[in-house]
Amino acid sequence: MKVSIPNAPQHLNLDSLAIIPRLVRRLPPALAFRFHTLPLAEGNGYILVAMADPDDAAARAAVAAALGTRLYVVQIDSMVIEGLLSEVWPKET
Repeated sequence: MKVSIPNAPQHLNLDSLAIIPRLVRRLPPALAFRFHTLPLAEGNGYILVAMADPDDAAARAAVAAALGTRLYVVQIDSMVIEGLLSEVWPKET
């Protein structure tokens, strides 16, 4: 299945990955850090989410419930995700 998400990056360049704070803040910080999850873009009823372990069904279900929409998941290293999350919630790290 191909999902078209407006404004979603076609290729994820980890060196210049930009976060959208208002989108990231839709997740509770405890959930974002627990599951190493970072929302990146949204559109067409989906949110593009980076996760350290996209095979974790419980994590995907919890994040989808918190965001209230369907997910399109990509895998990114947990340390990269934590670094980006700490830009939004520095006190949580």
